[in-house]
Amino acid sequence: MATTTNNSKPPSGKAPAGMGSNPTIYRYQNDTNNDDTLPMPVPWWFNPSTAKLYNNTPLEEDDIIVSSGVKMGTTWLTKLLVSLLYDYDDDGNLKPDAVANRETIPGRFGQTYPDAMYPTRAEKAEDAHGIYTRMPNGEEMLDGAFGDFVWEDVLEQPRPRMFVSHLFGRRYLPKALFDDDHDHVGGNDDDGD
Repeated sequence: MATTTNNSKPPSGKAPAGMGSNPTIYRYQNDTNNDDTLPMPVPWWFNPSTAKLYNNTPLEEDDIIVSSGVKMGTTWLTKLLVSLLYDYDDDGNLKPDAVANRETIPGRFGQTYPDAMYPTRAEKAEDAHGIYTRMPNGEEMLDGAFGDFVWEDVLEQPRPRMFVSHLFGRRYLPKALFDDDHDHVGGNDDDGD
């Protein structure tokens, strides 16, 4: 069963000294982990229900998956891809709807992690997993960092759809990515899982 555990809360919503902005007090282990596999540390905003949905997402042939480690240029790469794919035409001119789309389409203004959102608007409105209570001003912090989006928005974004996450490997990325029907660029898709 997909689980997120929390043994303690950081004092006043801040990470303990020396732990950066994402204290590792939350851990995740999805259904496909072996019993001998340790749970993965995750940030305070992690939502196990959308992590599982992401892992089971059917992919379109032109979907783009960006999976990278923390502090490895994820924001830079995301903004570069958005500029090349969505914001500018072949002559380098800003497309008429590019600025408006930054507010209405996931990933256009910055990163939109699947594991940092609720599956539906209804679950977001009721804070079904208590994510917003994990930090002071949790909802404002989360929406400010990733946008006011839910998983349904990510699935319905115009093609090519772009998925950006720090989740990695066969246990956490979409299972369909590892079918023979998909091309891989860079990285090692044989991560021993």
